[in-house]
Amino acid sequence: FLPQADAVVMVLNAVQFLSEEEVHFLENVLLPLGLRNIFFVVNRWNLIDVSAVTRQEADAARAELEQRIRQRLTPFCVHQGQDLSEERIFRVNAFG
Repeated sequence: FLPQADAVVMVLNAVQFLSEEEVHFLENVLLPLGLRNIFFVVNRWNLIDVSAVTRQEADAARAELEQRIRQRLTPFCVHQGQDLSEERIFRVNAFG
């Protein structure tokens, strides 16, 4: 069904961000099919704060994850030379 899809929503885990299987799926399945309307939901965002001992630790962990998101996901959000990552990457707490 993927070749017929207009868009793909990929749910990722903030705590274990981008497993090898997820990268493989993106690079070797979605992109070769020409799928460019990919939306990312980074779930469990709240666990960054829960797992940190101090506020500074939480801020540092969040900043590191944001950098990894920019490096790894933004290239999948560029369409016709325009960066659409603000409209295609969502950070959520599914319980919240």
